[in-house]
Amino acid sequence: MASIPARTVSVIPPSAGGGPGVTAGDRTTEVVSRFYSAYLARPGRATAANFVDPPLLAVLFAPQAAFDRVVCGHTLPDSITVAPATPSGSSATVQVTPTHQGATRPPIEVTVRASDQRITRIDCAD
Repeated sequence: MASIPARTVSVIPPSAGGGPGVTAGDRTTEVVSRFYSAYLARPGRATAANFVDPPLLAVLFAPQAAFDRVVCGHTLPDSITVAPATPSGSSATVQVTPTHQGATRPPIEVTVRASDQRITRIDCAD
């Protein structure tokens, strides 16, 4: 019986020199990493509900989607790479790069609200 390789998440660590302690950007990067790790293991609304703001959840799982709006594709990627967050006012943006069968897909831009660390937007590349 052939085994199915586990899907993986790679996180690019924040650059050195940021000082001691965990920053808001680090927390945001961790939230996005945990979300995609959980979603790749168990895709669906129930998993996303733990991380995603309810109005976005309704959009992501609206009926008749042509593709999975969380991973911006028709199939789940084999792995993703999460870049460090870029804070901007009351939110931060994280770039997620999926890889499927060795090919890198266009990056996904994920916006997280700083106050409660909920994902408020997932933008697929054109």
